[in-house]
Amino acid sequence: MIPPPGSVYAERRKERGGAGGVNALALLVRHPSLARAFLEFNRHLLYESSLDERTRELVVLRVSWALGSEYEWGQHVPVALEAGISAEQIQWIIEGPDAGGWSALDAAVLRTADALLADGQVDDEAWSVLAAHWDDAELMDFVFTVGGYATLAMAFNAAELPLDADLEGFPHHDG
Repeated sequence: MIPPPGSVYAERRKERGGAGGVNALALLVRHPSLARAFLEFNRHLLYESSLDERTRELVVLRVSWALGSEYEWGQHVPVALEAGISAEQIQWIIEGPDAGGWSALDAAVLRTADALLADGQVDDEAWSVLAAHWDDAELMDFVFTVGGYATLAMAFNAAELPLDADLEGFPHHDG
């Protein structure tokens, strides 16, 4: 999504020389009333959520990877890096909640996102880890972040949305 003028995201995109979400916006404006409604919801997820930025980006990248949304992945890797997720941890996101050296909370975030994407349910053990760290607002923001970005991933995939010129897609592995 195109960040609001003056936001930290708008400034970061400008520094990288990108217009920011050009193809996503072109897709959404095909249905203006839906775009307005969804962008209001997405504004909450990006700018008003009780989740911290790093957690949100863990969720977005896991959803993007799980649903094969290269466009969403390309939009959010730079944001994730700026939010404190290392390049090594981005590889761990690809590998899943049992990879690398995740904290118990980060592993529970990824595991619960996977469970929600699989069947709309939560893993009781992982959910209890989240509930021990978060209040009800954070738990709700988490579930709606998974769902909101899954919706975007599906829309981008269904439209076969090409990457904007300033984005890099999924990492490619030799072999």
